[in-house]
Amino acid sequence: MELEELKKGWKMMDKQMDKLESENEAPVSRITQNRAVSSQQRLIREFQMMTSICLMTPFWIVMIQRNVEGFPDWTVYMFFVFFMVMAAHKGFIWWKLARLDYKRMTVKEALIATYKLEKYQKTGILFGISLAVPVLVCFIVELYLLHEVYALYGAFCGLLIGLYIGFRVRRRIKGEIKAMREALDDELD
Repeated sequence: MELEELKKGWKMMDKQMDKLESENEAPVSRITQNRAVSSQQRLIREFQMMTSICLMTPFWIVMIQRNVEGFPDWTVYMFFVFFMVMAAHKGFIWWKLARLDYKRMTVKEALIATYKLEKYQKTGILFGISLAVPVLVCFIVELYLLHEVYALYGAFCGLLIGLYIGFRVRRRIKGEIKAMREALDDELD
């Protein structure tokens, strides 16, 4: 008698485990898809814009070099390398975002992809800062050595404005990724 009760209990537990596993492996619901896809589309536009800005900026630096006499080529090369690396990073994230298809993913897969996306973004920020500091220091030192006072003032103003815009964009991207993650977390629970 006890053996049959144990078998029945075991079968019931197996059924419950299968049910829980199938719920966790279920595709993302329509509401979550809509919330995640709208955040995804806003992020794609954001990264498209950042990629295009990073690709155009080296040409602006060349125009600055032509207007300032004695501006060294190696500083322009440093700017070029920095912005091409950043364009590659932003383009990579844009490509990853475009490949996400929440309609075909399970909740777990979508959540993992979102966490990876957030990791790529944070890594890019750290890498970008480590590249930007030497470039900016060299640029400001060169302007100082060339006695270009107004260009130096412009560089500092541009640095402050760029920091402000960068923090705003970073906060917006962080908010969109967080919205995607929360929508998926709600679906998983």
